[in-house]
Amino acid sequence: MPGNERDIVTKTHIEATNFDTLKSSNQLPKNVIKIKQIDKKLFQIKPKTKYNRNQELTFISELDMLLKVKIPFFESITILSQNTPHKQIQEISQKLAKHISTGKNFENFFENNETFLSQLSILFFKLSDISGNISANINSLHEILKEQNEQKTKITEALSYPIFLFVVMIIAISVIFGFVVPQFQNMLQNSHEIPTLTKFVFWASQNYMILVTTFFAIIISIFLALNLKKISNNKKLHLAIDNFLISKLPIVLAYRDWETDRKST
Repeated sequence: MPGNERDIVTKTHIEATNFDTLKSSNQLPKNVIKIKQIDKKLFQIKPKTKYNRNQELTFISELDMLLKVKIPFFESITILSQNTPHKQIQEISQKLAKHISTGKNFENFFENNETFLSQLSILFFKLSDISGNISANINSLHEILKEQNEQKTKITEALSYPIFLFVVMIIAISVIFGFVVPQFQNMLQNSHEIPTLTKFVFWASQNYMILVTTFFAIIISIFLALNLKKISNNKKLHLAIDNFLISKLPIVLAYRDWETDRKST
C-alpha cells in the first residue's frame, strides 16, 4: 500500500569481488529493483578538465552578439549549435538547448555536464537563474573575459622582449666560455703573470656548466618559495604528478601487474 515503509525506494552500495560472491553472502536486500555494477579500479584518476580560454571567449562573444540583437536565449543557443565551426561550442550549445527545453536551470546543467568554461563563466550562468536577466549577465561576462584576454596579451608582449634578450645573453655567454676563453687560456698557459680577474674567467670557463646549473637551481628555488602556497593548491599539477607516478614509475607498474595477475587467478 502507498505510504507503507516497504514502498520506499532506497539506494544502497555493497562492495564485493564479484556478483556471485554477493549473491552467496546474502547481503542483497529483498525486493531489489535494479542492480548496477560499479568497477572499482586499483588506481582511479579523475579526468582532466576541458577548460579552454580561447573557446570560452569565442562562445561568450558569439552568444553575447546574438543576445544583443534581442534574440531569445534558446534561439541564440540553437543558432550557435547549428552554425558554429567549433566542435566544442557546438556540443555545449546542443546540450544547453536540450537542457533548457526541459525547463531546468543552469545550475543543474553545470552540475551534470563537464564543459570548457571557467568557474567565472559558470558563476555568471548560475546568477542568471536568480536574476533572470541572462542577456545582461552574458554581456558583463563578455566584457570581463575581453579585458582578461587583453591584459594577458599585454603581459605576454611585455615579457617577450626581455625573455628574448635573456636567451641571447645565455647563448652569447655559452659561446664565449665554451670556445673563446679556452683559446686564450691555451695562449696564456705558459705566461707567469696572469691577472687575478683573468684567472677567475678561466676558472669560470672550466666550471661553466656547474655555475649555470647552480644559477638556475637558485632561480627555481626562489620561484617555488614565493609560489609555494599557490602550487600546493594547484589541483591540475597534483593530477599531472599523480598521473606520471602511476603510469610511468616502474615500481607502481610492477605492483599493478602483480595485483591484476593476483585477481585473475
